[in-house]
Amino acid sequence: MLVVNGISASRWVSSRVTLTRTAANVLQAMLFMFLVEPLASAAEPGVEQRVWQVENELLPPVLVKGETPSKSTLSERMQVLHVPGVSAAVIHRGKIEWARGFGVTKEAGAAVNPHTLFQAASISKAVATVVVMKLIQAGKIDLAIGE
Repeated sequence: MLVVNGISASRWVSSRVTLTRTAANVLQAMLFMFLVEPLASAAEPGVEQRVWQVENELLPPVLVKGETPSKSTLSERMQVLHVPGVSAAVIHRGKIEWARGFGVTKEAGAAVNPHTLFQAASISKAVATVVVMKLIQAGKIDLAIGE
């Protein structure tokens, strides 16, 4: 187990993000959608145009070469996946460009906003790996064992 400043990397990550299992599924679905959905076009759209694309032009999880994909809205995707709420942040050119909440934390719950906390679940392993690699690059930790 990797320990930095007396705290394991996985504990550090999980201590920063908590909430519901449904929210973790939402986070994973959103990450997948952002990896599949190309947000940039030849003419650089403005922030509000990119927000509109995320809200209204989600591609399906699987794209078939030669077929025109049917797009769906974020609201439709949330309904199909039985997800009450999503908090999304888009990083553009290395900076958080926008963050918004959609839906509610649970049925009849509070509205989701950019500050709503969600459980990291399985994504925490990838996040912990990125944190470790950044610490290695910064020279703060060394993975050499017994040397």
